[in-house]
Amino acid sequence: NPEYYTRLWEDYGFTVLARYVSKRVPDVRKMLPGLKKRFDFVRKIGFTFRPFQKANFNSELKLLYSLSCNIFRDNYFYSPISETQFISLYAGSKAIINPNLIWFCQDKHGNYAGFMFCFPDYAAALAKMNGKTNLWAKIKFLIHKNKADCLNAKTMGTTPQYRGEGIGPALLYKCYSQGLNLGYSSVNMCLMHEENASEKMDKGQGSVFRNYYLYQYAITR
Repeated sequence: NPEYYTRLWEDYGFTVLARYVSKRVPDVRKMLPGLKKRFDFVRKIGFTFRPFQKANFNSELKLLYSLSCNIFRDNYFYSPISETQFISLYAGSKAIINPNLIWFCQDKHGNYAGFMFCFPDYAAALAKMNGKTNLWAKIKFLIHKNKADCLNAKTMGTTPQYRGEGIGPALLYKCYSQGLNLGYSSVNMCLMHEENASEKMDKGQGSVFRNYYLYQYAITR
């Protein structure tokens, strides 16, 4: 958005309630050595990792829903939705999900301790469609889709009882290393609250490329 948009909101009495950022890490290879140390440690103390099972798509969505409710219930402005609503949001994504980019972490008893969800950044390919959905637009998307070399890190979380164990960095390692094997050498760490611990997980390798402001308006009588 143009910079003057923020002035328009603020001149009319809106104030910033929360700030979020997205960061781009241009070369994930620089992050992997440090993340691997945490991954090796977490494995040593009994945690295991598995990818999304596409063959069990609906049950995996139910698992993601259950974990999300547990992990994010204390987040800013969290508002619960039903399992049916959650599944409907992702029902059409089966064809584009790459199971190697979605990972779950389990403790030694098989209890789920966290997950991470990534997907390729197809923004450039989508831009080639020029907002159209005809056959030629779809062909242009497919032509440019395979040129994507960046990963979007959308969601990552650890259940409350396992926070502080290093599961977050371990999940980053699994997703980023798998992404690198698939040709995604950079990553966008998407939409992080400025006070969230995940905002520091780039270890200084990332740079902010987008800022988001959530505004509030106080009505005076």
